[in-house]
Amino acid sequence: MRRQAMGSDGDGVVSRREAVGAIEELREAREQRANYEKAATGLANLLRRYLTESGEDLYDGERGLRARLQLRKGEAVYDVRAMPAALVVELQSLGLLAVNHKALMALRDGAQVVACDDAQRYVSRGEGTPTVIIEEAPK
Repeated sequence: MRRQAMGSDGDGVVSRREAVGAIEELREAREQRANYEKAATGLANLLRRYLTESGEDLYDGERGLRARLQLRKGEAVYDVRAMPAALVVELQSLGLLAVNHKALMALRDGAQVVACDDAQRYVSRGEGTPTVIIEEAPK
């Protein structure tokens, strides 16, 4: 990348010329990032398969590197079905409960559960953040 991005605090004035020059650089950077992420994912999957099947760490003695598996803790999940109803209502009144949108849509599409359709009346979008879109300019 030829230019280093300005700090996120936004200090300094950006010229039009500088901004126009950043369009192609951003497109290229995003493309490179996508290619690197795809390559890294493929390599990680390959190593994960090998390490899982072999059950042992893998060493690259020439470079002094080791590959190993590490179990990551998942996010805490609360089983509201097992909670007393009064606790669920209290948590809901505090705004602490949310519905898993993807799971709700999958259940609605697969099982045609009426509650899923009813829940749609209460869906709203959280506040988003603007993203920069790079695309072919209209001719």
